[in-house]
Amino acid sequence: MWAGTNSDVLVYHKGRHVPYGSIPATPDRPAPPHATVYKASVTHVGRDKDVVVFEKAWVMKWLKTAAANEENLRSLNAIEALRKEFGFACRAYERGKYIIFKGHAGMRNTIKGVRYLKNNSKVVGMGVGKMGVRNSVRVGGIITFVLVGAVEIAEYLASDDETLGDLAGDVASAGVKTAISAKLAMMAGGALVAAQAPIVLTAGAVLVVGVAVGWLLDSTDQHFGITKKIRQWANAAIRSFSESARNSSRTGGFGHYYVK
Repeated sequence: MWAGTNSDVLVYHKGRHVPYGSIPATPDRPAPPHATVYKASVTHVGRDKDVVVFEKAWVMKWLKTAAANEENLRSLNAIEALRKEFGFACRAYERGKYIIFKGHAGMRNTIKGVRYLKNNSKVVGMGVGKMGVRNSVRVGGIITFVLVGAVEIAEYLASDDETLGDLAGDVASAGVKTAISAKLAMMAGGALVAAQAPIVLTAGAVLVVGVAVGWLLDSTDQHFGITKKIRQWANAAIRSFSESARNSSRTGGFGHYYVK
């Protein structure tokens, strides 16, 4: 049961018998020897062993990482499904409006034929061929953006310091990173399909490129503070809009707008 929060921590009670008043409000109080602390650096602790304290910043960071990696886990499952269906050596090549599979068709469970239309739902759904790669990466990018955006919104609602501009900057930054990673992953997958690389290798390369580009973009962002600059720009734009709205309301224009 979540018992209460302040600006720094989330307090979780394993049992309802522990009163919220037993939670120290300041970090300078020593930790009781029997207290359960989820993260060693947390000094906000309870007086009962059934109390667990989480740092909000750590929780949000963990949720963002989990949201970003959800698509990677989905991709790993898809690669394993391709391995079971085609093995490691099976290749496919596109000719006209068809995609043609090499190897022993009788050993497959789903793609039992040799030639399919490139837009066949089974083929596209398994992420095979250029169209399948594009579809897989596009769906994965949308899922990643939605999950990361949801975590950013949750962090904004749970924070006393986050502004609407901060939220807009974080979401915009996440969207741009996701779009760039997806585009480069599509390009890598399309090149391997054109080269008639093994199907499993193509899917693995798409995943590796997406992860590598995402990591590179995150590192670049942290080094140059790009998201911070986007936040500052968004906050300045919102303040300017709020000022214009208030000035307009004084002169009979549109109504009052107040932005956090």
